[in-house]
Amino acid sequence: MLETTYLTNNFLIAMPNLADPNFLKTVTYICMHNEEGAMGIVINKPMDINLGDVLEQMDIETENPSSMRLPIYDGGPVQRERGFVLHQSDKT
Repeated sequence: MLETTYLTNNFLIAMPNLADPNFLKTVTYICMHNEEGAMGIVINKPMDINLGDVLEQMDIETENPSSMRLPIYDGGPVQRERGFVLHQSDKT
């Protein structure tokens, strides 16, 4: 029987000679990968906006002024109307 390997919670690093401009020089975090498909987020393509810009557009205030300077990254070419937040858990 053929064993299937899934890549959930792993990183894909683009090969140096990859010609696809959407994934050229990218690192992609694989959020979900199973027999139904896969979902990943490119984590190393910063955009020209920061969290403060996004929060301002959404009319959201923050109590942490330093968070306003956090960069926003282009997560990839698919479903660009969606946004995701990657964060560290305080739980150990």
